[in-house]
Amino acid sequence: MIGITEKEAVELLRKYSNNKESFSKVLNHSRAVQKLALEIANDIKKNHDVDIDLVKTASLLHDIGRFRCYKENSIRHGIVGGEILSKEGLRKYARIAETHIGIGITKQDIKKYRLDLPLKDFIPETIEEK
Repeated sequence: MIGITEKEAVELLRKYSNNKESFSKVLNHSRAVQKLALEIANDIKKNHDVDIDLVKTASLLHDIGRFRCYKENSIRHGIVGGEILSKEGLRKYARIAETHIGIGITKQDIKKYRLDLPLKDFIPETIEEK
């Protein structure tokens, strides 16, 4: 898959959800994130190239890893979401899931704080990731 529609993104959330309650919780949160992300992206688009469609769908999928992370505040949900989205052929979306935690996490942060993450940088690079 290269890109997906908003409807396909919602169906992907449904595919990986554990139950109706978790699906609803993640979807409601993701819709709120989507609204803010689109406001920011449309503002930035005045002076920069921004893939609005990518922002629209990736913002819905950024927390897909929550369905496989059972601790409420698991820092790993971004990594797990990235794995899910990569498996689905959505690498651009996977990067957004992986890098959305905090403001970006460096290898040094992972070592210093002994975070349960692979030892690599999780720093947003593209304007859509940011």
